[in-house]
Amino acid sequence: MSDGTINVGLPDGNINMRIGNDGGIGAATVSGGVLNCSGNLVVGRARNVTDEVETPSDGLLTVLGGIINVGSAIAPSDLSIGKQYGKGVLEMSDGVINVIGDVYVGENVVQIIEDPYQEIPRPGIGRLTMAGGLISISDANSLLICTDGSTGLVELVDGLIMAGGLEIGPPGSGGKMDIREGTLVLNGNQMDYVLDLITAGLLTAYGTDGSGPVIQWQYDYNVRNPGKTTVSAIPEPATLILLSLGGLVLRHRKRRA
Repeated sequence: MSDGTINVGLPDGNINMRIGNDGGIGAATVSGGVLNCSGNLVVGRARNVTDEVETPSDGLLTVLGGIINVGSAIAPSDLSIGKQYGKGVLEMSDGVINVIGDVYVGENVVQIIEDPYQEIPRPGIGRLTMAGGLISISDANSLLICTDGSTGLVELVDGLIMAGGLEIGPPGSGGKMDIREGTLVLNGNQMDYVLDLITAGLLTAYGTDGSGPVIQWQYDYNVRNPGKTTVSAIPEPATLILLSLGGLVLRHRKRRA
């Protein structure tokens, strides 16, 4: 898609759009125009949970520009990257994605069997790599990475992610968010929570494991963005030179801005 408008469903129709579904392989590229999805937008989703056979699906969404709108005030909907045994990848270098709902990077769907009662987890594998542009998630919703046993990675190489909240699976669960030149903005005062994520190694900067003084964290409340918590990271000058050469294991220094 490079121009024009595509409407999937009506504002109150709650019609889903899936890229890579039911064991298939799907890819979509948006470089311009406007894509409106009234329901959920799912990138990589396996067969319906009632199917006992695991049939993975691969989905790839590349965003080079344009605008993607998911959900509406009438019918909030989610963007899911890697859901229910599916493997999903979203690569974004420009453009805008507006989501009135949650954004999942690695989403688990639990199948319920009544007799005998069983709960069968069906985790997904998701990756979001953002080198530019804007992802805007409504203040009432969150960016959810690797929840309930899935695997999820967010690489905020550049660009801006705005969300009401952020959740990353517990240590060892396969979930992580790495911030480089990009910026994360969360609603309200979430300073203590951000520090907890950094301490746990779930939120990293420039790939660092947090064991030394190379990266300078900057996170503040109500300073750069009124009523918001803003998170970014800056390498020290010497580190910038080494980054350009490659092969450096980065470490970070935590500091309240």
